[in-house]
Amino acid sequence: MTCLPTPSSPTRSSLEWLLALCMLTGTAQAHDSGEAAIPSLPGWRIGAGLAGEYLDADQPYPAPTLPGVLGNGSRYDDERGWRLEHATVELAARLNPWFGGHVAVGWHSGEKAHVEAAWFEGTFPLESTDLAFGAGRDTMPIGEVIETGGHFDRFLTMPLAKRALFDGDWQENGFNLRWQRGSDEPWPWLRRVDLGVWRSDAFPGDGSADLFPMLRVGLGRDALRADVFYAHLEPQRRGAFAQNSGAGHVHGSPDCEGALTQRVCFDGKVELAGVSGSWATPFTPLTLSGAALLRHEVGALYGENGDTRYRGTTWGGWAQGTWQFDSRWEAALRYEWLDADQDLRGPGATSVARDANLLDNPGATRVAMMVGWRPWHDVLLSIEAGSEQVADAHNPYVALRAMWQMPELWSGGW
Repeated sequence: MTCLPTPSSPTRSSLEWLLALCMLTGTAQAHDSGEAAIPSLPGWRIGAGLAGEYLDADQPYPAPTLPGVLGNGSRYDDERGWRLEHATVELAARLNPWFGGHVAVGWHSGEKAHVEAAWFEGTFPLESTDLAFGAGRDTMPIGEVIETGGHFDRFLTMPLAKRALFDGDWQENGFNLRWQRGSDEPWPWLRRVDLGVWRSDAFPGDGSADLFPMLRVGLGRDALRADVFYAHLEPQRRGAFAQNSGAGHVHGSPDCEGALTQRVCFDGKVELAGVSGSWATPFTPLTLSGAALLRHEVGALYGENGDTRYRGTTWGGWAQGTWQFDSRWEAALRYEWLDADQDLRGPGATSVARDANLLDNPGATRVAMMVGWRPWHDVLLSIEAGSEQVADAHNPYVALRAMWQMPELWSGGW
């Protein structure tokens, strides 16, 4: 039997991919990833960040599930009302011109503290470039626009595409070799190249110690920047909670080693790719940039109710424009979309698709606008209004946010 959910409108998808290459904005995080978080000169710093919100909506927000998208079966928590959005504490240090590191611990509403980064890096300056080798745990280097979309962003909700493809921020343990330009010659448009080997722990990996490769290329000059990345994973027995399992919000994938009760499992290959960019337009104070992400999976999708051959593609992105009127006032507009196309063939295809929440494939969109005021440099107070649509559910919302970020709460040298 074949189960093929109806794909979303190709006209809308083509337009959205074009938009993604043209728009989105750079954002700020309480802690940067990789080399950006390590002091440039020998010394140390302690940083911290805190974000809270009040959100009002008629229905649970964000949508608990994303129908038509193969994930880990997690149901997102309802964020309505008052809540702690995110908090972080970070320690970063550079011992000498060649070696440094940073460690960051984060908290989310209703969750335990967790290590977001523990990264150590050696730098080797060359004649016209810098070569660096790092190891530890960090946000994957997939492009600044993608990395910073989410927590401590100008908008309160994780982008739909990051939620669907990575289950939020993509953080892994591994090794990374980075080449970064130190002058304009040669190849003036090539800014950096990252080649890493990472553990297949977080979704869409299988939680094992297996390693996978990832390549990132950074391009651009002056006001125009772009990043492209590609990763290849081969998860085995990657689990997802069945739709009717009653699972709440979880990170990672459930175990598929034993009984398959209330489980849907995947063995196969995963291709991940993304492109992002930013443009500081000559029409000051307008900044535009964009991000588009794609995940293609081929393999076996099975559970207690069937064993199928699976092929699926999930893609999405977000587009954003930001107006920085002065040092205190700013406004931003964001548009997001998510689409998927899934094909299951074999015994019990319909049952497996139902358990994996793949029978319907309505796609999802979200549009939001925010206006923010900075009474002090490290504090942002904002109001946000928008609407999320998943299937036939149209859910408008309004939110008040307060965000405090101080990368150098204390610092010193040696």
